[in-house]
Amino acid sequence: MISQMAVFGLVEFETLLVGRYCTDVEVGTWGAIRRMISLVSAPLLLINAAVPTFIAELYSAGDLKQLQRLLRTTSTIATPPALIAFLLFLFFGDAVLSVFDPDFAVGATSLCLLGAANVVFVGAGSAGLTLRMTNRLGVTTVTTVLLAIAYVFTAPWVIQTYQLFGAACMAALMICARNVISMLIVRWQIKIWCTPTTDLRGMLELSKRILNRKKQAKT
Repeated sequence: MISQMAVFGLVEFETLLVGRYCTDVEVGTWGAIRRMISLVSAPLLLINAAVPTFIAELYSAGDLKQLQRLLRTTSTIATPPALIAFLLFLFFGDAVLSVFDPDFAVGATSLCLLGAANVVFVGAGSAGLTLRMTNRLGVTTVTTVLLAIAYVFTAPWVIQTYQLFGAACMAALMICARNVISMLIVRWQIKIWCTPTTDLRGMLELSKRILNRKKQAKT
């Protein structure tokens, strides 16, 4: 709860800073960037809506091997669509933003930067969700609060100095820091990884297991 409140507060604080230090065009561009960037993170967010019960069941059963396979499989599934969206922004970012307004093309670099940060978010897997479902939020809460404090003290100067690009840099830094730290905490406390894998056999086995579970639930 504290972590979620801190993240929500940072988003609101970021919006205030952008509105204060950026031009009207940059404010509009920032809104468009925030809308488009959801294309990168959407695959993992959709998966996170479906796997909480599996995480809780596998963890309570002590089956860490299957839990790791689940987390790495979902991350592997979510990463390619995120990369495709990022590449779209990388090569056609100005055209994408121009759909909203031709003047918004100035934010192409910021769009790419936030796109890259969200690829890191997806690549880190369902680390934050895993910590919540296994009741291991203590260290994560502390790190989130510390990152929030650091943002509050540094972001005003950065955004005032570099405006739209500064806002993108600070947002990207926060996204990368929070998710990499969560991933490392999962590895430290639960002894598993939740990053993408090339274990296709394991992915197929896990998919069959999930499908069988759904069939059993229906019957």
